[in-house]
Amino acid sequence: MLPFTHRQNLQQFQQALTDLQHQTASSELNPAQLRESVQTLQALFQRQISPLLAEEGEAAIAPRVSSILTEIHKQLQLLAMDVTFLQVSRQSATGQQRLTQMRDRIATILRYCEPLLSAE
Repeated sequence: MLPFTHRQNLQQFQQALTDLQHQTASSELNPAQLRESVQTLQALFQRQISPLLAEEGEAAIAPRVSSILTEIHKQLQLLAMDVTFLQVSRQSATGQQRLTQMRDRIATILRYCEPLLSAE
């Protein structure tokens, strides 16, 4: 089981993801604000979540945690690219496609958080 502080950090990260998910569902979408939210999310991940691997002492959990954190990091990088492409999209259909991809990525990252929070 993850220590209490790690669980708190993961829950804070998960809440930030949920907030971003609501932001992408808003009818008043602001791409610049989305970019700022994604950058804040990435910083939160780097500052509070990535160090979990280095601090995790249980050998049985470490490989699983490592692979999940790697996938989350990858999805966050792709999410940042989606925001960039959303900002430069000229056609409405392209913007909607990017927005859909962003929503899917956020949902994927949220699914990756679940086993970390429920790890026993």
